[in-house]
Amino acid sequence: MGLSRASIYSNINRFISNDNNESVRVAAIIILGRYIYEGVEAEIDSDWESYWQTIEIIDKESFLKVKNYLLKLINDKTSSIKIKRHAVEAISFLYEPKIIDIIYHTYNHPDERMKISALFSMGRNANTRFENIILKELDNPNYKIK
Repeated sequence: MGLSRASIYSNINRFISNDNNESVRVAAIIILGRYIYEGVEAEIDSDWESYWQTIEIIDKESFLKVKNYLLKLINDKTSSIKIKRHAVEAISFLYEPKIIDIIYHTYNHPDERMKISALFSMGRNANTRFENIILKELDNPNYKIK
């Protein structure tokens, strides 16, 4: 017998909230990115319920919990850079103006790792507004950014 949608989310959330190993928390955040991606696909298909029944991963209510949880991690001043950057990457599939703003803010962060995550997120988001930044950064002398 498999796990229910709610128990999957609950277990992932438990890892993020309670595990002392930051790498475990980051891995769980990366998994949440898959839920965001599936939610975007469900909205594009415009038949949310039948889509979720087909893939059997997460329901709309849990998707919204995941989205809000990632936003909380991004905005939490106590979250480490590593947690924040992976939360930004995970949520970057969403085309919402708020997410676009978060990606821009991350790009302008003084920490180079945040800029790298922002560029990754720009590619993942695929919004044409990011095109000039991405093209400019291809010539960046810093190979990590390039």
